[in-house]
Amino acid sequence: MRVLHIIDTLRGGGVETLLLNIVPHVHEQGIELAVMHLHNEPDMVPLFVSHGVPVVGICKDRFRYFRRDRKDRVEQIDKAMAFASEFRPDVIHAHLECSYVFAPIIADKLGVPVVHTVHTARAPWQTSTQFRVALLRKIILRRFKQAARVVCVGEGVRQYLAQLVPRMAREIAVVENCVADVYTRPLPAKKLFDFDIVMVGRLSPEKNHALALRAFARLREIKPGLKVGIVGFGVEEDAIRSLRDELDMGLSVELLGRKSAEQICDVLDRSRVYHMPSQFEGFGISAAEALYRGLPSVLNDIPVLSQLFGRLPGVWLAKDEDIDDHAEKLSLALDDSSVHDHRDYLKRFTASHHVALLRAVYDEAIESAHH
Repeated sequence: MRVLHIIDTLRGGGVETLLLNIVPHVHEQGIELAVMHLHNEPDMVPLFVSHGVPVVGICKDRFRYFRRDRKDRVEQIDKAMAFASEFRPDVIHAHLECSYVFAPIIADKLGVPVVHTVHTARAPWQTSTQFRVALLRKIILRRFKQAARVVCVGEGVRQYLAQLVPRMAREIAVVENCVADVYTRPLPAKKLFDFDIVMVGRLSPEKNHALALRAFARLREIKPGLKVGIVGFGVEEDAIRSLRDELDMGLSVELLGRKSAEQICDVLDRSRVYHMPSQFEGFGISAAEALYRGLPSVLNDIPVLSQLFGRLPGVWLAKDEDIDDHAEKLSLALDDSSVHDHRDYLKRFTASHHVALLRAVYDEAIESAHH
């Protein structure tokens, strides 16, 4: 089975990383894949190519569906069709809002079914600044209704989408997110700590780094000398540095930048406690990675995180937007010297399991297209 994944960008965010995580396992289910990215953001292209995955970029800058220059749109479709026709996919799998719009055009021309994955507990039409919200909502909902299957990366996302579009509730499936293989390796027999608290994720507003920094500042009053590591990159980096300096934590908080999965796993193994204060998450895959490495974890008490991880030993849920409660829960987690092995529960989030579920979705999509 050949599957063409169409994705907005390959700049290195969570959706792109999920796609990379499954590459080593697709052969287990008899799947061959190729990747098409719309925006000219090819940071991860070499990683896919190193695994032998065909990759093509469609735009010279950023994808804009409603271009005034019809020539650009024709060139984009022609380039996409040339690549897709050579690959000959059985299914097209779309990720993120621009791809929801573009992928069905290619699928219709090839006569193959489309599967859409929704990755965040946020309306897809609210994540783009390119279109008016009402127009984009109308287009994406039409694409979803025409798709062979719509899947979500977690039950929390499915429930959120079902509330937005009640008529589609019964048609939305769940294929839970997955961690890279490196996180499932054996836990270290002995740990040497470089960081007391670690955060991992894109440096973007919804990740709530400002709350985290203020909670760290409160915590320092009772636990001086703490060292914090922040892994990630993004638009909030300057704001985070500015607030860090304003709180006089320049020597206590280290911004570690972009890291590979192998490097992130190493950082987690050198950290005492994981912190995720996100205002919303589609799944919270970074939390699953930290829990795989046995870290006591403080998570923001939002439905997605509480439903998936809130009952596990060594997990503290902190009240949303409550700086004092986050500081208190971090203090409790730092006092927990246990290594929590959640592997039996977390095995549902392995890449191999994810690919097996995807194969079932693809089979259903192809079967439905033949009727």
